[in-house]
Amino acid sequence: MNVFLIPSWYPHDGNPLEGCFIAEQARAFAEIHPEHRIAVSVCGAGAYHLHFRKPGWPLLVCKRLFSRDEIRRPLPNLIELQRPCLEWTWRLAGGNLKSRLAGAERNLEVAKREMGGIDIIHAHVTYLGGWIAAELARRHRLPFVITEHMGPFPFAEARFLTPEGHLTPWLRQPLEQADAVVAVSDYQADRIASFGLKRPGVIPNVVDERQFRPSDRPAAADPIFLSVASLVEAKGIGELLAAIARNRGLGFRSRHLIAGDGTAAASFRRQAEELGISDQIDWLGMVGRDALPEVFRRADAFVLASWQETFGVVYAEALASGLPVIASRCGGPDTMITPEDGLLIPPRDVDALATALRQMTLGIASFDRQGIRERFLSRFSRPVVAGKLLDLYSSTLAASPPELR
Repeated sequence: MNVFLIPSWYPHDGNPLEGCFIAEQARAFAEIHPEHRIAVSVCGAGAYHLHFRKPGWPLLVCKRLFSRDEIRRPLPNLIELQRPCLEWTWRLAGGNLKSRLAGAERNLEVAKREMGGIDIIHAHVTYLGGWIAAELARRHRLPFVITEHMGPFPFAEARFLTPEGHLTPWLRQPLEQADAVVAVSDYQADRIASFGLKRPGVIPNVVDERQFRPSDRPAAADPIFLSVASLVEAKGIGELLAAIARNRGLGFRSRHLIAGDGTAAASFRRQAEELGISDQIDWLGMVGRDALPEVFRRADAFVLASWQETFGVVYAEALASGLPVIASRCGGPDTMITPEDGLLIPPRDVDALATALRQMTLGIASFDRQGIRERFLSRFSRPVVAGKLLDLYSSTLAASPPELR
């Protein structure tokens, strides 16, 4: 089976974390199923997005003019077709949409030559990948599927929602035309269905169980809590700091590692100083993907009380590392975190978060690290997710009209 993958987001030199979960899923499928092949069409996907108000944007234009198409081969059965393409705000001539579609179609022709044909198209995120996939599927008579990662769904932008709250054609048409649609969580599947669309199936994001694994050391009597997130208000870091301060007044002085960076980073540091808890927090800054597994192994528990999460890959990484989790009932974690895996609290509730931190501190020994790990393996590991993808492709092809097989 030959798969043509169209990501809306994909890692690039300017942001190696952008769409990393898409790249990691493609690699996992290729590793687990070497008999099948994947070609990834990286045309734009963030690397050449122009922000005209930011200095240095003319350099991106020059970079595009002098860049060459490139074929990268991370694995024998996985190729990445790099085709630089300028993109900008959709309000200006559609964001160069026609050029991005043409680039993806050229990548499709290259993939056909490289692999001897394409059996199915898989788009990640309905806009813009799903829209491009729908058009290519129509032109080349191929079945296509969409995995939606957008969270919250849809983003609060005029191109996605009408003033009446309905989906615009940019989202509705590809979702209606796709041979199959997949969400990354039950929460997101229900959200998509609430717009009158067929409820998608669910295939979660993947976590590499070889990299994220439990530490060999026993849990400390005074546990170390870890948070990994973009440092923005919606990740609940402000509520976490307030909860830490509240517990300090009760005699609990928990230790915390906070990894990440973002627009509210300086504000959170000031908040910690004003609350008098700076001595309990180690701000790690942005941690690269390669170094992240070791950071998880330094901790005894994970806490992230986000306001909203469609999936929340860091929770799955914590479970892979055998860490009990404190999370808010904000979407993805609702079904991810079982009572055996940790504690769920209402979002934006400082009192509940403070209580959960105390409960975890006192009851850390009651959580079975290996049991947490085993439950992760059965739900989010590479073999499980790759198997679900293979079932998706196989069932889609089996249900397609003969002329599309």
